[in-house]
Amino acid sequence: VKTRLEPVTGLRLNWHYEIETVGPDSQQCVTAQVSLVTVSMRDRKIVRRIPDEIKALTAKVERYLSTTEGNRT
Repeated sequence: VKTRLEPVTGLRLNWHYEIETVGPDSQQCVTAQVSLVTVSMRDRKIVRRIPDEIKALTAKVERYLSTTEGNRT
């Protein structure tokens, strides 16, 4: 399973997934995209500004994925 987080430019966190077979002749089985948004727990409405805590976490994930991307085979 390969996972990629697109750079966050607005309210959505866009994730891309690829599932491939393992082996010398790997084949792509399926791809998917998931869009996530932050929602207020109080009123269940979309938050119009990504909270600072979420921004910090997504920045860490983006850094991690960018440094490990070259290590994937």
